[in-house]
Amino acid sequence: MFNRLTKTLLALTLALAVGLAHAMSLSEAVDKVRRETGGKVLSARTEIQSDREVHYVKVLTQDGRVRTVRVRGDRVRGKRAN
Repeated sequence: MFNRLTKTLLALTLALAVGLAHAMSLSEAVDKVRRETGGKVLSARTEIQSDREVHYVKVLTQDGRVRTVRVRGDRVRGKRAN
């Protein structure tokens, strides 16, 4: 139980830390998630939300779980949100 709780808290902390980092491109987000999780990136995509890019990086962690990490991207100027 404790081990599972510790892993869950670590994963949430990592997701928050990555999400609050400076705005970055999709490739930078993928590299950062790969480095910080030590996992294998399965997919990555970018969505426009309001006036900002939001990157979603799906990763297979070392403990065999699939996680999607949300990373704040750059501001979008002169484009409409989807």
